[in-house]
Amino acid sequence: MKGQLVKRQDRWDLYNESDGSKIASTLPNPMGKLSIKNCKAIENGYDLDELCEKYATNPMSNFAKNGHEYVAKHSFGRGFQKAMELMEGKKYSEMDLMKAYKDGKTSMIKPHRLNMYEYEKSLQTKEWEVNIEVECCGNYSPCNINCEYGSKLKLDKDGCLILKRM
Repeated sequence: MKGQLVKRQDRWDLYNESDGSKIASTLPNPMGKLSIKNCKAIENGYDLDELCEKYATNPMSNFAKNGHEYVAKHSFGRGFQKAMELMEGKKYSEMDLMKAYKDGKTSMIKPHRLNMYEYEKSLQTKEWEVNIEVECCGNYSPCNINCEYGSKLKLDKDGCLILKRM
């Protein structure tokens, strides 16, 4: 199932791609629940815990060879997080740069209404297309092949929907 994840000032919301209805939020609600960690992983394009685990258990790593996986995970995670803090607000896509160039040329003809700081904020992505994981209700076939009893949204151990970035 496909959806649109939207970052708001105080929360994340998930909307159904087909009809635009709200499916879930990180705020308490009667609908579905979203994990802030999962939403941040979609925003960043990576899951830091997963990266740390891969680094620490890499068989080529001296840490893994010497049984120091915990130290490796912790050190890698702290260093990576610090690097991301230093880079905060400094990531732009190729499309962002093309848009900035085009808008700069346009503003020479007609004055631009946004100041530099508002413009920079407008370039930051606030919406992502996501796949919402589903599982088969029956145990006879995988979800993508006619489930005998239909399918339902898959939840993690905390009861949150599981999202994957497209």
